[in-house]
Formats: sequence, C-alpha cells, structure tokens
Amino acid sequence: MKIIFHLHSKYSKDSLLDLEKIAQIAEKNKIDAVILTDHNNLAPEKEIEKIKKIRIIPGEEIKTKEGEIIGIFLKEKIEMGLGIKETIEKIKEQKGLVIVPHPFDSFRKNRLKEKSLFENIDQIEIIEIFNSRNILNSANKKALEFAKKYNKVFIVGSDAHSQFEIAKAIIEIEDFSDQFDFLEKLKKAKFFTKKTSIFVQSLVIFNKLFKLIL
Repeated sequence: MKIIFHLHSKYSKDSLLDLEKIAQIAEKNKIDAVILTDHNNLAPEKEIEKIKKIRIIPGEEIKTKEGEIIGIFLKEKIEMGLGIKETIEKIKEQKGLVIVPHPFDSFRKNRLKEKSLFENIDQIEIIEIFNSRNILNSANKKALEFAKKYNKVFIVGSDAHSQFEIAKAIIEIEDFSDQFDFLEKLKKAKFFTKKTSIFVQSLVIFNKLFKLIL
C-alpha cells in the first residue's frame, strides 16, 4: 500500500485543506492512507470517520518548550507548551509512536533543539530523514546520517499544507494492523520523494493571512 506522512489539514492554522479534499487528491494519486499531523491539534474523530475513500491515521505535530515533536496513532489531543519529556510520555500513554520531524533544518525556528534530541533519543522511535519542504539538501542528508548512527526507523514526509504538496513524499509499505505493526513494516518500506518549490511554500503565508481574515 502507499501512504503519505506529515500532512496538515484545516485543523492547522496554516492550512486550508479539508479532509474530503485530502481524500480526493490521495485517491487520484492512488494513495491508500494518510497520516495527519496537524499543528497542536487533532482532527476530530467524527470528521475522520466520514471519510470512506482512504484510511486516515490521526497524529499531531506538537510544539514543546524545546521544539516540535510528532505523535501518531493518537486518540486525544496533547497540549502544546509542555516539556519534551512530558510530551513524549503523553504520546506513549496513548501507545502512540514518537517521530522527530525535520531535525536539522536550520531555517525552522521550531525544530527540536539538538540537545533535547540527544537527551531523549532512547524514547524516539522514528526520524524524518526527508522532508519535502527542507530548502537545503544537507538538512535531509544530516537527518539520514543521524538516524543510521542511532539505529532509528526512517520515514519521509511531504509536510503538505496545500493540495500541490500532498504526494511529494510517498511511502510504499506492506499493509499493517496497528501502530506496532506499522513500525515493523516501516523498516522495510520504500520511499519516493520530491522537493517542494519555494513558490508553493509561499502559499502557506497567504493561507495564514486568509485564515486571519475569516
């Protein structure tokens, strides 16, 4: 099956994508499932249940005191602004998986601080080794080298905030039954990646302004 990780819907402040639109685009690209990672928010279960075309796995990109971390296979929203250790504990209380997004992208002020990354490495299952929005190739390369060094599972992310970005990073993986099976299958997955242009990324700025006007 084909899945997409790191995707922002209208439940993030910088995206206008509703779940139905995401499902339509995913279906058009023959995608079987998407992993939502809205900023400091979790798409409502009742809204996810309305989508029949594809499988939607709930997740959250959480801003901690030390930077951003992602939890997937979550059931409840985790509040922002907590310490990284407490946030990871809350993800694991829900039997979720802990992922570090874009760990070495120097252009992102909210990336997880390297000190916190190293201090909590034993509690982290997955490293995002490619992010389509990373401007510098070196950021992705460093993430891959780091994941290999610490024997962490790889994942690639579209980091999509608009319809033009959804299929930029695709994961081809065997079908899985739950989060633990997903983690095992991910170790043997194949990745297909493309970078997102700066022009497309600029759409996020307009999205934010548009949402402020609404």
